[in-house]
Amino acid sequence: EISECLVGSEMCIRDSVLGSIYHLKRLFNLSIDNKKKEIEIILQYDLDKYNLSTSYSGLTNLYCELGEADKALKNLNKSASCLYSSTQEFYYHVRAAQYYLFIEDYSQSWKNLQKAKELFLSKKEVQKNVEEYYEVLQKYYTETKQFKKALETLDYIIATFNPNGRYKVEAMRRRASIYYEMGDNSKSAQYYQEYYACLLYTSDAADDK
Repeated sequence: EISECLVGSEMCIRDSVLGSIYHLKRLFNLSIDNKKKEIEIILQYDLDKYNLSTSYSGLTNLYCELGEADKALKNLNKSASCLYSSTQEFYYHVRAAQYYLFIEDYSQSWKNLQKAKELFLSKKEVQKNVEEYYEVLQKYYTETKQFKKALETLDYIIATFNPNGRYKVEAMRRRASIYYEMGDNSKSAQYYQEYYACLLYTSDAADDK
């Protein structure tokens, strides 16, 4: 029984890591498959269900990225049904904000962003997880056409959470998207060109290894 639990734990960690890699590469369907496997393993092997809420929140994020509102809401509700900590509650509100932003309910999106902010300002254990809050906040400012705040938030994310440039390529894509929404096609094209050039360089570098 112990060995089965160890096997299950290893499989769960593997699927979690693979899901994160696919997410970074914007391979959302593959990331969803691995996130689902992660949840199935937790339930099958009766592992610690402490992280189930966060896993469901992760699926909400991925389905929003794919434009599947019904599936996003279904997993958001599942996340809400198994909240055991301030950190999980924080993630729930971040993903709720993302969901409501996706369906263009900006009032509910802002309310959930404020609840998430209250949690990370009042709970020390939440403060190490705030990057995703700022990512959704940046999207909120973009969608509500507060472009100056969107760019300022993006700059804050890069300066605060990505000092080694891990976020550099994704930041180019986001900046291009913001300028596109602003109607500044020249700057949007510039950043999209830099984004695709970086993608090509990264791909070539990986092939040379």
